[in-house]
Amino acid sequence: MSMNLRTSLNPVKVTGPVVEKAVPARPVSEFKFPAAITGLVLVFTSLPYLFGYLRTPQNKVFMGIMLDVPDTTQYWAWMREMGHTWVIANPLTSEPNDPVFFNLLWGFLGHFQALTGLEQVWVYQLFRSGAIGLFGWLAWLFCKFIFARPLAYRTAYVLILLGSGWGWLPVAIKQFTGTLSNPLAVFIAEPNGFYSALAFPHLIFSAALLLTIFRLTLVAGESGRFGPVWAAAGLALVLGLEHTYDLIIVYAVLGAYWLWRVARFRRIEWFWIRLGLVIGLVSALPSLYSAYLTVANPTWKGVLAQYGNGLVYTPDPFNLVILMGPLLLLAFLGLLAPAPPTLKPMESGQARAANERLEFIKVWFVAGCFLIYIPTDFQVKMLNGWQVPVFLLAVAAILGPVRGVLGSLKWRSERVTWSSWFEPGLCALLLAVALPTTLYLFSWRLVDLNRATAPYYLEKDELAAMAWLEKPPQGPGIVLSSETLGQYLAPRTGQRPFLAHWAMTLEYYKKRDLAAEALNPATSSERRAAILAEYHIKYLLYGSAEKRAAPELTDPRLQKAFSFPQADVYIYAPAEPGG
Repeated sequence: MSMNLRTSLNPVKVTGPVVEKAVPARPVSEFKFPAAITGLVLVFTSLPYLFGYLRTPQNKVFMGIMLDVPDTTQYWAWMREMGHTWVIANPLTSEPNDPVFFNLLWGFLGHFQALTGLEQVWVYQLFRSGAIGLFGWLAWLFCKFIFARPLAYRTAYVLILLGSGWGWLPVAIKQFTGTLSNPLAVFIAEPNGFYSALAFPHLIFSAALLLTIFRLTLVAGESGRFGPVWAAAGLALVLGLEHTYDLIIVYAVLGAYWLWRVARFRRIEWFWIRLGLVIGLVSALPSLYSAYLTVANPTWKGVLAQYGNGLVYTPDPFNLVILMGPLLLLAFLGLLAPAPPTLKPMESGQARAANERLEFIKVWFVAGCFLIYIPTDFQVKMLNGWQVPVFLLAVAAILGPVRGVLGSLKWRSERVTWSSWFEPGLCALLLAVALPTTLYLFSWRLVDLNRATAPYYLEKDELAAMAWLEKPPQGPGIVLSSETLGQYLAPRTGQRPFLAHWAMTLEYYKKRDLAAEALNPATSSERRAAILAEYHIKYLLYGSAEKRAAPELTDPRLQKAFSFPQADVYIYAPAEPGG
C-alpha cells in the first residue's frame, strides 16, 4: 500500500505536510448543502405532476399518479377505509373477508385525510414532500456519521439522493432493437432515491427509518449506553407497522454485524446481544402478525400467493450491475478500504469507531448481496435502501484504493495536491456516471404523460360515473369493470371492485378474463348472467374503452342506471324464477 493511501485513510497520528488542516465547523453552510440538494429533488420530482395537470385535455382529468397506478390506488384504498377504522378488510377483492389488516402509515394518512377533508391526491403529495425532506435530512446525518471528510460525505449524499445505475444502456439499445431487453434493469425503485421520491414515497420513508435505526444502534455500541437502543427499537417497531419487509433487512444486517464482531474480536460481546434482543423483541409483533395473516387467514394467504403475479424480482447479477451501475463494482473494491476518508488525525477511540462504522457499511453491503436473492416473491423489497452502502463504498473506493493507485503514478505533478483537483475530479466523475439514468427517468415521465392516456388520465364522464357509484340509490354492491377503471373504484367510491389489483384481487387472472368476457358485447346474455350471478355482481361500469368497441350493452338483464357519452353504469337484475 502506498504512503498516500495510508495517510489519507488510516486514522493515525501523522506529521508533515500530508496532514490537512481542520476546517472550522460552519453549521449554517453545512445545513445549506443538504437543504439545496433535497430541495432540488423535491422540485424536479414535482415538475412531472405539474406537467400532468397542465397537459390535461378538456374532456379528461389527470389522476395525480406518476407511476404504478395499481399499487398507488391500493394505498389510496387503504387510506379511505382506514379513515374510519384502523383495522380493515381487503377492499380490492369481491369476496367477503374479515377486517384484520392494519398499516400504521396509511392509517395515519387516512385519519389525516378524514380530519382535514383534503382529497387523497393532496394528502399523498404532502406525504411525498415530507418523506423527501425526512429522507434528505436523515441520509445527510448518516453520511456525516460514516465519513468525516466533507468531500466524501457530500459526494455520497448526492449519489444517494440523485444517483442511478446504467439503465440508459438498455434504453439506448432499444432504439436499435425495438424492445427493452430487461425493464427490471431500469425501472426498479427500491434502490433508487430519486425514482422513489418521484412516485414511491413510502420507500424512502422506510429507508430513512432504516438509516436511523442503524445509526442509533452503532451509537449505542460505541458509547455503551442503552438510550439509543430503545430509540432504535421504537423506530424498528414503526418500520414493522408500516413496511414489514424492511424488518428482514434490520434483523439480517444487525445479525451479520454481530457475527463479524465475534469473528473480529474473538469474543462474544453481551452488550450487542442485549442490544439485538431489545430491537428484535420490541419490533417482532408486526412481523409475527404479518406471518400469521399470510398463513392462517385465507384472504391474505391468497394475496401473498399472488405476489409473483407482478413478475418483479431482483435482476440477475448481470442486470443488477446495469441497475446499480459501475458504482456497484466500485463498491466491491471499497471492501478493501481500511478506514473512511478522514479530515484530520483522530484519537485512538475515534479511530476505532470510524473503522467500525465503515465495517458496518461493508457488512450491510455483503449481507445485501444475499438478501436481495432470498427465494421469496418479495425479494425485490430487500433492495430498499441498498444504494446507501453501495454508494458509500464506491466513494470509499475512489478516495481509498483508487486514490492510492493513481497517487503512485509518476506523471502526477508535485505542485498539484490531490485535494486541489484530482480527488474532486474523481468524485465528479462518480456523479457524471450516476446521473444520466436519473435524467432519463425524469424525462420519460414527461414523454409518457404527454400522451394524456389512461391510466394516468381518465374521462370526466368515467369519474362522474364513479361519483354516482359512491352513493347509488340502490345501495352498495360489487362493481365489475375493466382493470383500468377497477383500480380506481375502491379509493374513489368505497364499493368493492370485481377486478382491481394483480395481487390484492383474489383469483386475479381468472377474474381478469371473466371481466373481459362480461364487458364484451358479443357475450351471450346467459353467459354474462352466469358470471354476474356467480360473483354476486350488482353494477357494471362501462367506460370509454368499452364504448369505442360498442356504444352500449344490449342485455335484458342489465338496466342502465347512469349514462354519459363516455361512461355508463348498468344494474344487473336477475331474471325472475321461471321467467
